[in-house]
Order: sequence, then structure tokens, then C-alpha cells
Amino acid sequence: MGVRRLGYRSVIYFTNYNGELWGTTPDAATRKLIESVDVVLYLGDGDGHELCKRYASYGATVVGMDSYCANSAKPRLKSETVGQGTLHWVDRVSAKEPSTWARSIELCLKT
Repeated sequence: MGVRRLGYRSVIYFTNYNGELWGTTPDAATRKLIESVDVVLYLGDGDGHELCKRYASYGATVVGMDSYCANSAKPRLKSETVGQGTLHWVDRVSAKEPSTWARSIELCLKT
């Protein structure tokens, strides 16, 4: 885990463990952390979809960027309300092309 300060905001990042956003952290600790952030960004494959949905149910806004079968020209967005939060799932995002990450976030901001 790493923490960076951007102005008055903190960015916390974790390595993806095959769908687990931060490995073996107990669910109670994960929930407490999720409830303390404004947005969760996930970049990985579809293994993380159900976990991202669970994190949205905790009240978070989650932007899941699915890099499986990426077509970097055409990211697609599907948004849904889950509990008190929102899951924005964007597929066709290239893990190696940051411009598709920006395009994904832009699609989410338009909703």
C-alpha cells in the first residue's frame, strides 16, 4: 500500500491480487477504509467486479476499469446504484494505455 498527498487529498493505492483490491485485509478493516474515501479506482480484469460491487454497497463511488480483452479505442460504461453507493464499470480499458483510463473516468463523470 502507498499513500500520496495531492493538495488536500490523499491517494491510497494497492496492488491487485487477482480480484482482491488489497490482498488479505479482513472485511471489517476493508469496509472501514472504503467508507473513508471519496472514490475507489480499480484497474484489472473482471475478477474484481463482484468485489467492486460490494465496495459500492458500503457507500463508495467505485470506478472499475476492466482491462480484459481491451480495445483501447472504445471503452464502454455500465453504471448501477448498489446500496448507498455507485458502481461505474468500464470495459475495454487498456492496462498499458493511460489515455483509456482518462476516457473511462470522463465517461463516469458524464453520468
